[in-house]
Amino acid sequence: MRAISVAVGSDLTITLDANGGFFEMKDIETFGAALAEHNVVALEDPYPRERITETAALRTRVAISIAYHALNESQAREEISRSACDLLNVGS
Repeated sequence: MRAISVAVGSDLTITLDANGGFFEMKDIETFGAALAEHNVVALEDPYPRERITETAALRTRVAISIAYHALNESQAREEISRSACDLLNVGS
């Protein structure tokens, strides 16, 4: 991330898609803190899709925004109603 941040400079913000690859809160907290230092403003889908409760809790524990990639309107509504994301990406 450092190399990308240096290459694009501070005029461009970065969103990183984790594709649901994290399983432990402490790992995301550590990773999120490191990302914030490199101009990354959001982490998309840190947990697997079905872990909405954990994703909502994560929002209060990291310095960057949490984004969710909803595949349909129903998923988008559920994420919003459960306050599980700061940003929403809708579509396939």
